Amino acid sequence: MKLKKKIKILILSLCFCTMFSSSIIFAANHDFYFTFDSKDSSQVQAAYYQKSDNEQKWYITIDEYYKNTTTKNTMSSSNVFACTMRRRYNDNVDRWHTFSNYVSSYGIDYATKVSQYDEMRIEGKKDSTSSSTSQLRVSGRFAP
Repeated sequence: MKLKKKIKILILSLCFCTMFSSSIIFAANHDFYFTFDSKDSSQVQAAYYQKSDNEQKWYITIDEYYKNTTTKNTMSSSNVFACTMRRRYNDNVDRWHTFSNYVSSYGIDYATKVSQYDEMRIEGKKDSTSSSTSQLRVSGRFAP
């Protein structure tokens, strides 16, 4: 009888802890691949993805290798990548950010409030500060 009571207390304790402890939510990562031949054009990720949380940041990882191959991305201090996050409606949520180095899970604050389930996508371009005339290839992941 004492064993059953201890088991009940243990189960209830576990339930209580589970209910009142904070849960970790991982935002979904989505791949992006951009190739720019000039500074005059920008490209958008075709698909919109729902934001999976209410955090007021989005995250970007820029890989050293293009599309997980042995071909290197061509971003550098003279071949600068710029990107911004776009929302399907009321698009004024972000500004342009520039990168000349590879980053991993780099957090960027939104300019205005965004909400869970907002539909977001990334837009990229070869930044106007780029002095290189070489093609810019960039790939990685983002979590809106």
